[in-house]
Amino acid sequence: MFEGLKNTIDISKWQTGKVKTMERMFESSKFQGDISRWDVSRVASFKDMFNFADFNGDISKWDVSMGKDFSSMFRGAERFNQDLSAWTFGDQVFELSTMFSGSYGSPSSFDQDLGWCFPKPMRDYGIPNEGFSPYLSTPCEKRACGIKFECRTGTRLDVTAADARGACAFSTLLLVGALLLIAGFIVARKATRSAESEPLLATTA
Repeated sequence: MFEGLKNTIDISKWQTGKVKTMERMFESSKFQGDISRWDVSRVASFKDMFNFADFNGDISKWDVSMGKDFSSMFRGAERFNQDLSAWTFGDQVFELSTMFSGSYGSPSSFDQDLGWCFPKPMRDYGIPNEGFSPYLSTPCEKRACGIKFECRTGTRLDVTAADARGACAFSTLLLVGALLLIAGFIVARKATRSAESEPLLATTA
């Protein structure tokens, strides 16, 4: 739509809630406008959206959970370096290849720790080998920009919080169980003592 755009226009108030594809929307453009409040909750394809674009805006609050294809979304977008760690993904994702990758003549500035976690092997996301990795030729390539495959679904923060809640619940159950056991022992002990004292009382009488 704005492929090759040479300037920035104000489209911040566009109603995008029914849009299903934004493929190549700003490819090779100079666009730097504010689209942080766009509703992208129904978008399935973000393929090449900012491919070789100058864009570096804040889109951290986008709801991309319905997205399927993120291939080359920021490929060659040498200025883009925003924190997208809050993004979450659904099971329908099938393409992540070269998502942030730099390219010959267009080095990437992307250097984030995303904490993304995908449950399937890389090949199931359109990545047959490291040559198609989402973080190829980025400053954060050595640490995979915080992207992991074949692990528990959800961001690193989500998994940690869930584990903490589970551990807390388990500890509470153990404590309750121990208290019930102690209470049962005390009741049984009192009953035993009462039974032992009854014959003595009868003899005395």
